[in-house]
Amino acid sequence: AIRSNIGAAGEAGNLVPEGSLYAPVANYIIARASLSQGPHSTPTEVFASRVVKKVSQATAPRYITTGAMSWIFIVLYYLPLFIKEFLFNKRFGIFDLGKKTK
Repeated sequence: AIRSNIGAAGEAGNLVPEGSLYAPVANYIIARASLSQGPHSTPTEVFASRVVKKVSQATAPRYITTGAMSWIFIVLYYLPLFIKEFLFNKRFGIFDLGKKTK
């Protein structure tokens, strides 16, 4: 997770305006935004420095994985889609949006 102003806005609860289509799942949106504000998140400056260093190489990598807990996305890449959907639904309520907007 990368610390950012989006996460700070999430902690303040300012991400989902009243009356928004996303209001039924606002708690999930705020929770996701707040993930990047934890003690194990990577500061923006550190993340930017690492990215600039990698992309400035003579042969820049096609894919960059850096930041706190970024290894999780490497693991997710190899999981079947139904498992990823299950995990993201449990954590972020992805399927709840469709149910609550019908």
